[in-house]
Amino acid sequence: MKDLDTPRHHRKRQELKKQKRPGWQRCNWTLWIPVSILVLVAICVYLKDHPSDVAHWGHTSAVKTSDKNLTHYYKDANGRTMITPWTKDVDKSLPHPEYPRPQMQRKAWLNLNGPWEFDCTSMTGTLPNLNATLKRSITVPFPVESYLSGIFQADASTAHMWYRRTFIVPTDWAGSRILLHFGAVDWQATVTVNGQRMGVHKGGFDRFSFDITAALEGHPGNHQHELIVQVFDPTEFSHAPVGKQRMHPPRRPSGIFYTANSGIWQTVWLEPVPSAHVEGLDLIPDVDKGELSVLVHGSAAAKGLKVVVNASTEGHSVGSSTGFVGQTFSLVVPQAHLWSFEDPFLYDLDVTILSGRNSNGKTISGSSSRLAETSSSSSSSSSSDPSTASDVASRLTESDLGLLDSATLGRRLLKQHVKSERSAAAGTGVNSDPTRVSDAVFDAAVEDQVDYVRAYFGMRKISLGRVGGEKNLRPLLNNKFVFHMGMLDQGFWPDGIYTAPTDAALKYDIEVSKQMGFNMLRKHIKVEPDRWYYWADHLGILVWQDMPAMFWEDNVIPKPSDQEKQQYETEFQMMIQNHMSFPSIVMYVVFNEGWGQYETERVTKYVQSLDPSRLYNPASGWVDANVGDLIDMHKYVGPGALYPTSTRASVLGEFGGLGLKVDQHQWIPEDSFSYEMQANSAQLETRYSGLIAQIMALMASPEFSLCAAVYTELTDVEAEVNGMLTYDRQVIKMSLDVTHKVHSELLALSQQLNVGPVTVDQKQLKKAVAAMIAPNKGEKGYVAPPTEMAEQARKAQIPFVAVQQKAQVVESGGNSPLTTPQYQQPDSFDAATKAAGHKVAGVIHAIWRFLGRSD
Repeated sequence: MKDLDTPRHHRKRQELKKQKRPGWQRCNWTLWIPVSILVLVAICVYLKDHPSDVAHWGHTSAVKTSDKNLTHYYKDANGRTMITPWTKDVDKSLPHPEYPRPQMQRKAWLNLNGPWEFDCTSMTGTLPNLNATLKRSITVPFPVESYLSGIFQADASTAHMWYRRTFIVPTDWAGSRILLHFGAVDWQATVTVNGQRMGVHKGGFDRFSFDITAALEGHPGNHQHELIVQVFDPTEFSHAPVGKQRMHPPRRPSGIFYTANSGIWQTVWLEPVPSAHVEGLDLIPDVDKGELSVLVHGSAAAKGLKVVVNASTEGHSVGSSTGFVGQTFSLVVPQAHLWSFEDPFLYDLDVTILSGRNSNGKTISGSSSRLAETSSSSSSSSSSDPSTASDVASRLTESDLGLLDSATLGRRLLKQHVKSERSAAAGTGVNSDPTRVSDAVFDAAVEDQVDYVRAYFGMRKISLGRVGGEKNLRPLLNNKFVFHMGMLDQGFWPDGIYTAPTDAALKYDIEVSKQMGFNMLRKHIKVEPDRWYYWADHLGILVWQDMPAMFWEDNVIPKPSDQEKQQYETEFQMMIQNHMSFPSIVMYVVFNEGWGQYETERVTKYVQSLDPSRLYNPASGWVDANVGDLIDMHKYVGPGALYPTSTRASVLGEFGGLGLKVDQHQWIPEDSFSYEMQANSAQLETRYSGLIAQIMALMASPEFSLCAAVYTELTDVEAEVNGMLTYDRQVIKMSLDVTHKVHSELLALSQQLNVGPVTVDQKQLKKAVAAMIAPNKGEKGYVAPPTEMAEQARKAQIPFVAVQQKAQVVESGGNSPLTTPQYQQPDSFDAATKAAGHKVAGVIHAIWRFLGRSD
């Protein structure tokens, strides 16, 4: 039988057939018997450790969304669907009707949210035929796995998805370029319009767009155009950035990982623009100079055109400046009113591109929203490529500035009516949106205007420095230290998974955080829609923005390839580029707890170069590297702190995790998880207040100089019950008065450090040190760090890092997504069985990648 593995296998098969030997006699039982036994043992051990899975099997592909057909994951203790206060407010004909890009607004747009045709499969396939109807219906922009999507399916059969709908372009858009925008699609999107392929985008967290004008040509004005989006989402079958998404979490039902998110999960919309138009804005404040750095990104036709910006507040102009599209210039903001979490003051900004000759030598004429292009009869490098200040002065006339001033005055005077205006989502009905700029603001066009957008900015500074004669660095907001007291914000919802049910729900999470006295949220390995950052800017909250981690189970699939690393860095670059102008974002977190971590020093320096105006946390927890602005510890329950270095401030990136089960408000009652369960609200308040007292001592200590702490977490998430709120946002577990009081005392004490040292509560400091030395706590599935990590920490000369989950500092050749047994349940598999399982998983992964690949 050995010859069956040789090129002579065909001849052998023929011989066996002639002998009429039964098929079972041709099996190599010495191989298949032990393999079968291992598989059975693995299944039995798995079911022993995960009994609740038995109830889920056979139900993961539920399609109907009536209550009696919902899977167990989506029911509370009484078998009811877990809903939020906003679930009932979702208009399935047009969910999320608000303007999706509040940082750069135009008048005309068409919202494509609502019912789409849908189909999915686990294997790759071809695009549906032109005008072919798909089998099912989905509500965009809710992910496939969510209740609100109407699909409600969370299994591998959703790896390949097709979305289809038709749309009519408004007739008054004639003559404009038509852009198709996607807020976010997880993970790879192939977009087709009227049978023409527009392009492919990879990345589940960044917005993207296509110019679909060519695909619309040749059709009458009322034509039903066909839009098809093919999506491939590998989730945990590649090293794509996924954050906490898992198809098969290591602790069933979820533990610290949660339901996957697939497909379109942010608003899809159309926008008419002139060929020469604004594509993006980089607005970076310089508080010390009293200036705003402005970079207007434009289309190819807009490059080199004159651009004028005007800052205003409450209808009063505070300053104007001129420059060119594609070149950085400054806007002076005299006696700037600074933005802070206590006083989130924002300026309006009018950005207008004026007619003229662009860098390609074409003359662009403007009249309101229309433009014409004519080739320049004569052009030279000096006239078509303005690059000096003298060029700016010579090409901008008094007439240009006068026209712009008159227009922006009209816009400023009309700004007071914004809240009473209603949005004009063309062709989709009228929907109230108090944040939308008034139509009259856009209608106040000037004769030479080519394109106009309305934006906003905040004047604030984030930096490292020393205050009050201290020797250690601290993060400074507007040149003063204030403690960053925040929460881990996962951004998950029981009804929408990644997508909040409504804009009001997005806003509420920030509002209630401020009511509890927090001044910071750490957006944990997820990126939100732009409107979340809009509310953070306007309500006033400091934001630590994580880069979503790659899938990191290196014992299951191969380590990240160079291509996958490049994809990670590309998505990181897009995240920074898309959020350059939001003043609430004060820090980026590069890696979290070693998940998918590699070449930390190089990656951190690279992303720092993209936006030097913010702080960078190279590794929050576990695998530290001597780079960036912060040294970060995770400690459960904690608190804890690492000694600051000469170049980095000390922060507590995660701590707490105090749990409280609230009947009727648990996602998976039989498997609730926390780091330390509390009996009732009173006990929770007492324990939490004690932790804050210890943090105050670590902050005041000149030895530790702790500067920030991130409590786990804002809300319960699936099996986790350590939130300040329940997962459905129906119950706040502690008194707002209690939390606001302890946090206010902490922030007030931190501000005293700007003047000089404060008294350290030695009793609380001793408690904090004892908590640092103590083993980490946890409920189900928690294993304390092995003792050898303490020795690694000692050798690395990092104090107290032994009580972190990871102590390794020096990465070996950049190959370190290092794993830890911390969150894994103890099992009875021996090393050989695990190795065999990893090999099988590797083969499955290779097959999956082959089947799922597409260009």
